[in-house]
Amino acid sequence: METNYIIEKLTWCTKQKGNEGLEASYRGQFLALMRFLRDNGLLTKSVDLESLESADDIVLMKSDLTDKGFRLIQTGYQKWLRYLSRPNNRDKYTNISHLQKGLDEINKASSS
Repeated sequence: METNYIIEKLTWCTKQKGNEGLEASYRGQFLALMRFLRDNGLLTKSVDLESLESADDIVLMKSDLTDKGFRLIQTGYQKWLRYLSRPNNRDKYTNISHLQKGLDEINKASSS
């Protein structure tokens, strides 16, 4: 039996000491991720992004992801997070090129 677990949780980021006042940034990051996953058919359930914008917490579970979505989290997600941590990236939350590149690599590998 496969174990389900939390992949990402908004309050993990916003409730950490030193991250006070950064909720809007972390929420933008999380919404961009969820939009990318939804738009690329990588979620197992439908997601209403408008309701997530005002939710107290957002949680992404392993069971929320397709197999391909989980592979993307394992490979491309950390690269995207490293990109987001760089200062002075004006478009950082709308620039999902690292996620797209990771998905393209997964698609290429699965078609070979």
